Amino acid sequence: MNWSNNIVKLDLRMCKSLEDCRILRDDNDIPQDLISEEKLFSYKDVIDVFFYDKLTFNIIAIISSDSEKIQFTDDFVNYMFDLKPLQFKRRKLDLDEILDKINLMGIKSLNQQEKRFLRKL
Repeated sequence: MNWSNNIVKLDLRMCKSLEDCRILRDDNDIPQDLISEEKLFSYKDVIDVFFYDKLTFNIIAIISSDSEKIQFTDDFVNYMFDLKPLQFKRRKLDLDEILDKINLMGIKSLNQQEKRFLRKL
């Protein structure tokens, strides 16, 4: 299952009526054929909040009415475990670049690695 960075929180506690649910659905660009306001209204007794991917409409997590804890879907948990860790490449520091940075933004703008590099010189 694919996920995007377009996570939306849909708070069903805002649904006091069918009209409120329709407005909530429409404001979040959820197609009516995907879920009706009646269905949203019926969920509000069991689920307080949905978190979903706005591009795929896949549900990521919920907060049930009887809990304050977020419950992630199995699909999303599996997706998170399959993610590869970020790889950082060390870049070679250049004295001219560091001096230009000091000139533009001041000595306080240097990170620890740049400061160590200058001390070693």
